[in-house]
Amino acid sequence: ESASEKVIYYLHGGAYILGTAPFYRHLTGRIAMKTNTRIFAINYRKAPEHPFPAALYDAFIGYCWLTMPDHPMFMNRPYDHTPVHPSNVVLMGDSAGGGLCMALLNYLNLYLRSSTDHATPMVPLPGGAILLSPWVDLTFSSESWRSNMAADWLPDATDIHSPVSTHLPHPQTVRDAVTRFSKHPLLSPLHAPTFAKLPPLLVQSGDAEVLRDESILLAQKYDNDNTGHAGCEGSWVRHELYRDMVHVFMAFPGLRQSTVAIERWSR
Repeated sequence: ESASEKVIYYLHGGAYILGTAPFYRHLTGRIAMKTNTRIFAINYRKAPEHPFPAALYDAFIGYCWLTMPDHPMFMNRPYDHTPVHPSNVVLMGDSAGGGLCMALLNYLNLYLRSSTDHATPMVPLPGGAILLSPWVDLTFSSESWRSNMAADWLPDATDIHSPVSTHLPHPQTVRDAVTRFSKHPLLSPLHAPTFAKLPPLLVQSGDAEVLRDESILLAQKYDNDNTGHAGCEGSWVRHELYRDMVHVFMAFPGLRQSTVAIERWSR
């Protein structure tokens, strides 16, 4: 039981092809204990059986179920939880789950605006977000994918995931189309036209991981679009880069840096 009204909505990682909410209980359990906060986690659909935008759709439905289960979209389905006010929801995710959190924020912020009052979101935004080694750029264009490949434990995902890998005989027109699609802000959240009006954000990453550069670019853009603007008192984003740490090091309980990172989540 938690005395806090806040709820962490956790979206797990796994490159959009692996992982389940039960598998992540070793991490979400630590999060719940260290933050004294309830956790809400879902099993979203995975590729290749369920390609984009299935995972984003499921993440959105999960957010709506958590915050407004009496909405007509659920067709009077019975529920046994007290709806959580969006301001008390903190999105949290690691790796692809972190990217999915940002994609959900972009969807709420950029695509679900009132047709009569574009300044008002149709679905209220959450109170904040915590991203752990987020994968937010599926173009694989960051230099750290190459410079940190030997240090990180992640495989060469540019070869695993890319449908236009250089050894495949795709015509240039297909390559160009896929490149444009991979920059869609709901697929690669880093490429959103703006992060303005999004809630406060904490980003944690390791300086030895292949996703290091996109985490840095995300934090810089988030800061430029929010800090100092109307309604944003103080710094709107905090980026923590941990020396010599690899991808999602926070999940390794024996590391001193993991303990430090987890302590930051309660602030």
